[in-house]
Amino acid sequence: MILAYLAGSINFAILISRWVKGIDIRTIGNKNPGTSNVGRMVGKGWAALVFTGDLAKGLIPLILARILFFPEDHYADYFPLFLTGMMAIAGHCWPLVYHRRSYSLIRLYFYH
Repeated sequence: MILAYLAGSINFAILISRWVKGIDIRTIGNKNPGTSNVGRMVGKGWAALVFTGDLAKGLIPLILARILFFPEDHYADYFPLFLTGMMAIAGHCWPLVYHRRSYSLIRLYFYH
């Protein structure tokens, strides 16, 4: 579960914008290190890569946990998988590395 949190902490928007254009996406545009800001400031193709990376950082820990630790199909196995997914989400919202709180999960809930 700790690895799921660390995977969730990876911010592909910051990494890709720095790699492609040498910019810090947190300082330009709407200053949000997310897919839409990368799409506007770096390019739509790179935004698709950011989206894919964000999707993968949630799915890969779940798939690995399911394969490695829960090979049998029992109802008792679903709660640890749920916790693994929640740790990936927590890593995305409150990353360890970038010292920034992301309230995108809260915005999604209240504003859509």
